[in-house]
Amino acid sequence: MTSETSRPASITSVAAVLGSSGSPSQTTRIDRRAELLLGSDADLVVWDGDPLEPSTAATLVMLAGREVSLVTRQTLLRDRYAPKAK
Repeated sequence: MTSETSRPASITSVAAVLGSSGSPSQTTRIDRRAELLLGSDADLVVWDGDPLEPSTAATLVMLAGREVSLVTRQTLLRDRYAPKAK
């Protein structure tokens, strides 16, 4: 916080995404997870919009190079009980 205002300092969306991805890998020296390169371990999430917005959803999740199903109990219940389109 600054002494001039009572609101916290903010960072840009790009800085937030970078801070939550490559930097932790480099800090902990897990070099094989720091970059997207052929032969490197990969955990990847593809979003349908700004990943920092609550309304954004993941469209693809890959852990250790394998695609993870996005089907959950919640999505199954949503689809089962959603009103039918006329």
